[in-house]
Amino acid sequence: MKRRLWLIIVFLLVILLQLKVDTYRENYKPGGTTSFGYISREVLATALMGLREVAASLLWLKIEDYFHSGEHEKITPLIRIITWLDPHFIEAYSSGAWHLAWNSEDWRLIPSAEEFLKEGIKNNPDKYELYADMGWLFYDKVKDYEKAIEWYKKAASLPSPPLVKRMLAHSYERAGRIEEAIKIWKELVEEGNKLVERNPNNFEAIFDRDVAVHNYNMCIIRKVDRAALAKKPKTYYLTYQVYRVSPRILQVRARTNLPELSRIRVSLVDADIERRKKESLGWQLMNVTEYRDVWPQVKGGEMKTDIDLTDALKYPLKGESFILALSFLPQTQPIPVQDYVGWLGEGMTGKDVIVVHTSPPGKKMEKSTTLTLEEILGQQTLLLKEVK
Repeated sequence: MKRRLWLIIVFLLVILLQLKVDTYRENYKPGGTTSFGYISREVLATALMGLREVAASLLWLKIEDYFHSGEHEKITPLIRIITWLDPHFIEAYSSGAWHLAWNSEDWRLIPSAEEFLKEGIKNNPDKYELYADMGWLFYDKVKDYEKAIEWYKKAASLPSPPLVKRMLAHSYERAGRIEEAIKIWKELVEEGNKLVERNPNNFEAIFDRDVAVHNYNMCIIRKVDRAALAKKPKTYYLTYQVYRVSPRILQVRARTNLPELSRIRVSLVDADIERRKKESLGWQLMNVTEYRDVWPQVKGGEMKTDIDLTDALKYPLKGESFILALSFLPQTQPIPVQDYVGWLGEGMTGKDVIVVHTSPPGKKMEKSTTLTLEEILGQQTLLLKEVK
């Protein structure tokens, strides 16, 4: 009897709290006075009553408000609290990693995004979503396709939609492991055919099957075409100049015969960044400079881009010297560019091309120079370096 009465009380309490959630959604306005910091009295009371998942849901409403109002700096601390209240809130882990790795536009926070996803995976080992998020982190942001394969394989081993296996196949392609990519595409075609045979009106299955058929065929065609590139590689070159436009603003002007729309990665980091990265995150945010831009494109044999270091919080420039590097990585290129240079640079040669001893082996172009703090902070517009 007592147990039944207790269940009734809990049930009524949940209903009351849900009504409170609905009211809160309509009336909440950021900057109000009914909160302790970021956490309202309602959330604190709910958490103290033991309904942690409900409290996490209340905080999630605030996340939406902060995102749409542009108060992004308040989001990550709240997400940390949400995952403490409800460690099975997968969307919170996913959103938190996205804010750290992408929305912050701060490369120093990528290791934190990785660790946050690992925590989520530890708390939810039987869910594919966070494994796939980790795969996407390495595929899209870090461009480490071997690590992307590792995480997408784990995601695909769990109940998951065909998209996960498709991304595993794409990761194999980007890594130059073509036979393994073809095998995955073939499996997806066969799995899709079975689903369509069972239900010819399953349009989602038809779409997934057709996507797999297209990619399977294209992968085989590219395998044949790009194998021919290795037999007759083309000589490519890359030179560039570095200008100081104003204090903390540099401009890079490159000349190259790389294919149109090739992407050249530009980075500027502390000369001793490896040592600095061994310190705590708090210390790094005060002392590490890590600028990276993966999007500058070649147009008409030239590439021009600005390096804006005026955000002193993101680019503290605490060192005395910095490494500025330009690199061309075949694996990261758009498909039309890879049709000229190959998956791993097999269509490239020349004194500016470096052989990368990986498995499978590849090639890349990379040229770097050293800039001093004085050169970066100087006042006059000036040609600083010419790299040939």
